[in-house]
Order: sequence, then C-alpha cells, then structure tokens
Amino acid sequence: MYLGIDISKDQLDCHKLDNEYSEAKQFKNNIKGIKALVIWSANCEQVVMEATGVYWQSCAFAIHEAGIAVSVVNPARIKNFGKMNLVRGKTDKMDAKLIAEFAQMTKPKLWHPPTYKDQELQILVRERETLVADLTQLNNRKHAHEHRQLFPTSVQSCLLQHIELLKSQIKYLENEIEALCQEELQDSYQVLRSIPGIGAVTASVLLSETYALKHFYDAKQLAAFTGIAPKPHESGNTKRKSPISKIGNKRIRKAFYLAALKASQHDSFKDFYNRIAKRANSKKLALIALARKLLVIAFTLVKSKQLFDPDFLKTRP
Repeated sequence: MYLGIDISKDQLDCHKLDNEYSEAKQFKNNIKGIKALVIWSANCEQVVMEATGVYWQSCAFAIHEAGIAVSVVNPARIKNFGKMNLVRGKTDKMDAKLIAEFAQMTKPKLWHPPTYKDQELQILVRERETLVADLTQLNNRKHAHEHRQLFPTSVQSCLLQHIELLKSQIKYLENEIEALCQEELQDSYQVLRSIPGIGAVTASVLLSETYALKHFYDAKQLAAFTGIAPKPHESGNTKRKSPISKIGNKRIRKAFYLAALKASQHDSFKDFYNRIAKRANSKKLALIALARKLLVIAFTLVKSKQLFDPDFLKTRP
C-alpha cells in the first residue's frame, strides 16, 4: 500500500493505492488533521509527498515519528512523471493519485528528519539571506530617492532608520550563526574556512543546506544536488555541453560562485582559473569550473577532516 499526499497550506489531499485498492481522502493541514492522517496511513508501506514550501514539514515529521516510511520528493519529479504518463488536467485529488502512482512505481529514497540544531542553523542562515535581500532593496530605494528633485527629510529618516535596523539584525544573526557553527560543527566549519575563497557565509550555507553533508556519499552526488554539474547535450551531429545543469540547490550554487570570484585571485587557484578561462575563452565558464572544484575540495576535506593544504594543489592537474 502506497500513499500519495498533495500538500497545500490548508489541506492534505491523500490517495492510497495498491494493485487492487484505491481510496482518496482529505484532511486539514493542522494538528488534528495530521493526527487523523497518521492513523489512516498506518497500513501503508511508504508515504510520499512533495517538498512544497514549508507546509509538508509537520506532516512528514508526524508520519516519521509514527514509524512509517516517508519520502519527500522534488515537485519537478512528479510533474515529469505526469508528463511521461500523459496525465491530462490538474487538481489536488489528481495530483495525490499521481504521487501514489509515482511512489508505487519508483519507491523513492526515504526521508530522514534533520536534528533540531540542523533546522535551527538552516533557518538562521536563510533568514539572514532574506534580510540581506531586504537591505539591498532599501539601499536601492534610497539611491533612487537621492536622484529625485525632492527627497523629503521624513522619508530619508525612515529609510535610514530601517537600513540601520536591518544592518543590526543581520549582524545579530551572523553572530548567532557563528556561535552555532562553532558549537555544533566546529571541525567541519574550521575545515571549510581554511579553503581560500570560502568565508563564514559560504561555509554556513553549505553546512545548513546539506545538514553538514551527512547524507552525501561522494563529491559527484553533492555537485549534482547543488546543480554545479556538467550538462551534456548531444543530438545527431550536434554536441555541446552546458556549463552546469542549474537543477539543484540555488543557495549553495550562488554561494560557491561568489566564493570562486574570491578564490580566482588567490595563489592556490589563480593558475587553474586562468588556464580554464583561456581554454574556454570565457571567464564565466572558468568561474563555474572553479566553483565546482571548490565544492569538491570542500566535500573531500570535510569528510577526511583535514585542513586545506595549498602545497597539495601544486601536484594536481
């Protein structure tokens, strides 16, 4: 018996399915509804749901705590599965059945809940990212006002106060992130900080988005998860390779691209960057290649618990 759940903010559309049985039911996405769903899903071999914003989390944790196997999959996989099966139309009930069919056919990888500290770090890092984006937007508004003929002092005062507030909040969160990394992930954090180009922000993004690399077995898997993996394109006589797939965690991808900008000026990576830039005739492709190299080095060193050694790279291609 497989159970597919289509999750929205207020409700959970569910569909049980095996070779001879099919049943649909709807629950409220609240404490009472999730408790009823857990009881209803007790005879299921596996429960599958999409990673829809944050609305899946309470449901997934409750089902896992009840001892039922649960998988949380990328919505793109369900969408492509529907296209493959020529599904016509889209409703919440249809999506729940489609997810159940997907579960029955593919038996996706099981989901393992993160620890409270892992969750705390991810929330802190993502909230800092949001505040930085808000600060950039406010600074852009201030800049635009400064080019107006009239910039009322009241508006100027409000903007400046808001900017200073955001700066203090960002600093506060950065201190909390630093303290948490030093307390819970000190070894991995120090290893990452030893790599040229990888600062506190990049290190905390990688650790928070991958739950400290706990569920990754090799660097290729991490590169694929991040979206910094080669994307070959061959059709007939046409052969080309896109620099990256861009299907993956955009936060890590962005952080390591920015890290590559810094690392490209460092002695340890300058030759590598210049060689790729010259061969590909593209600085952007060279930065992408360097970002992937940094990611691979980061994974390898964290797993081996070794600090970065600049002399080691001199013997590498």
